[in-house]
Amino acid sequence: METVERVVVIGTSAGGFNALHWLLAKLPPDLNACVLVVVHMSPNEQALLDILSQHTQLPIRYAKDMDPIAQGEILLAPPDRHMRIEHKKVRVVYGPKENFERPSIDPLFRSAAIEFRERVVGVTLPGDLDDGVLGMEAIKCHGGITLAQDPLEAVSPFMVSNRLDHTHVDYWLPVNQLATQLIDLVSEEIKQFSQEGVASIKAEDQVSKQRSSGIPGLESIGVPSPFACPECQGVLYEIKQNELFHFRCHTGHAYSAELLAKSQKRLAEEAMWTAIRIFDEKEELHLRLAEYAKANGQTACYEKHREYAENARRSSARLREMIRLL
Repeated sequence: METVERVVVIGTSAGGFNALHWLLAKLPPDLNACVLVVVHMSPNEQALLDILSQHTQLPIRYAKDMDPIAQGEILLAPPDRHMRIEHKKVRVVYGPKENFERPSIDPLFRSAAIEFRERVVGVTLPGDLDDGVLGMEAIKCHGGITLAQDPLEAVSPFMVSNRLDHTHVDYWLPVNQLATQLIDLVSEEIKQFSQEGVASIKAEDQVSKQRSSGIPGLESIGVPSPFACPECQGVLYEIKQNELFHFRCHTGHAYSAELLAKSQKRLAEEAMWTAIRIFDEKEELHLRLAEYAKANGQTACYEKHREYAENARRSSARLREMIRLL
């Protein structure tokens, strides 16, 4: 097996599929690198590989657990599985979602940075959420090189914009220049890098492997927050990575601060819609009870149920107004 000089990691969501398609099609068959790709997809997605394989000169397939890192091939994270690198091999695992995604970009980027350090080139293409921001930061902390598509031409620029806001990107380019720059970079001499501030990244990567309870590991790198995990309701620990901070629970779910805020808004809205349903049903029930009381000549009971129905109607209306203000 040939020595792998470079590892290229690429992350995107559905909004970046066209850019990914174009980028992989331009990579030459003698590329001196292994290419690992995470695309946010539904658990039942199967067409991605079929489409991409028709337009790339490199062999491409879904990764399997314990695959070696081999030069000149493209490995895709399978649907509903995280892809990581450990001991120069690919690990494909059913782990907790990070940023509500599985596969998630951060576990691949973070583990690649730890394993291959200066040899990693990270590429982000358009997406909708924050997944990958911390991964790009990890690559930079370990001396790797980062690229991103110019957000001005991206269909869904939010994910790329976050990279430019929160972490240094070495090259941000129009999609038609990304492949050329990437090919040039993997051919350059690798420069040694003095790593500083990477201890917390390595510690969190150990927690994310989920080999055992994550509580002791989290306590060593973060502090308990007042927030609950949106997915398992466990305590979220606040973790700082250089200038960024994010949250992780001991079962392994992880969130950027912005995604956590969006999740809290979603949960609040869901709770209010549930309350609206209950108040609407309460109004209807008391109206029926009022009519029953009226038919039986129970005037006081009739008035009481009408009052309860009116209070329920007003409560429902107030909640609907609150949802519009979220």
